[in-house]
Amino acid sequence: MTTWPDIQGPSTLMERSRKKQLKSDFEAGYVQSRPQWTRTRREFELGWSSMPAADKAMLEAFFANNVGGTFDWQHPGGTVYTVRFADNEIEFKHRAVNRWRCSLMLEEA
Repeated sequence: MTTWPDIQGPSTLMERSRKKQLKSDFEAGYVQSRPQWTRTRREFELGWSSMPAADKAMLEAFFANNVGGTFDWQHPGGTVYTVRFADNEIEFKHRAVNRWRCSLMLEEA
């Protein structure tokens, strides 16, 4: 299994838990619902406010080689998750000489 590149950890991390449901609205105002998925999936939004240029290059190469596939990512709390990139693109904003701002979304596989 491919693993996340050895780059500086994110400066921000936001987590979400998702469990999709199906809802049916009735004319009398009632709603019937049930889970569509049998498990809850986690999403992680990672952000870097000042990523070194060398880490940017490593992350870009990792993205190019692994978008569409799954890989192991270690949460800062120590748990290893099998995840994929949630989006088809990654955006970097120039911050200073050899420094970049970046954010991306990972979703549990």
